[in-house]
Amino acid sequence: MHVRNRVGVGAVAVAAAALLAGATPAYAQTTLSEGHVDVIDVHLHGDHFHVHVHAEDLGQSFEPSEVVFEVNDNAAGTITAESAFVGAPVGSAAWVLPAEATDGVLFAGFSAHDLAPGDTDDDQVHVALTGLSGPGDIGLWDADDLSVVFNSFDGLDSEDVLTLGPDAHYHPAWVFTDAGQYFLTFEVSALVDGATITDEATLEFVVG
Repeated sequence: MHVRNRVGVGAVAVAAAALLAGATPAYAQTTLSEGHVDVIDVHLHGDHFHVHVHAEDLGQSFEPSEVVFEVNDNAAGTITAESAFVGAPVGSAAWVLPAEATDGVLFAGFSAHDLAPGDTDDDQVHVALTGLSGPGDIGLWDADDLSVVFNSFDGLDSEDVLTLGPDAHYHPAWVFTDAGQYFLTFEVSALVDGATITDEATLEFVVG
C-alpha cells in the first residue's frame, strides 16, 4: 500500500468494450495531451464519491468518459532501471510521463484536494487500479523513493492501491511499454460513518 498525504505537488465495462470495438461515442471527447491534469480527482458528496478529471491548466473538470489522454511522441523514451519493474528490458522503447511538469507532455497525477480532515473516518481515501485493457503494461512509481505505485506486469491485486490523505495531491512517474489504446479502471473507496463507499472510473489513454 502506498500512502500519500499532502504533497507539494457493469456500465463502465460495457462502455470500454464498445470503444475497443470501434464504436463512436455519442458525445464529443476532449483530448488532453500536455499540462497539469489530475486523472482521478476525488470529490465527496455526502455519502457518495464522484470522481472527476481535472485539467488544471484549463481550469476545467470533466467526467472520465469525456476525456482521452494522449501520451504523444514527446513522451517517447526508454525503459530505465527505475521502470524495469514493468517487465521490459532496460533500454527498450517506452513512453514515459515524468513526475514533474515537462513541456509537451502530460503532468498526470491524483488529487483528493476537495477532501478535508474528518470527511472520512480514518482520513484516508484509497485509489486502486483494478483493470487494464491494452497492448502492453503500465507502471507508476514514486520518483523520490522509487517505490512502485501500480504495476500491471505482475497482475493487479491488493498491492495496486494508492492511499491519499485530506487535501492530497500526488504526481508519480508513468511508463507504458507499447503504443496503442489503453483503458485503465480505478476504484476509489473510503470509510464514511462506518460504511464503505466507492466509485469507479475507466480512463482512456492513447499512446504513441
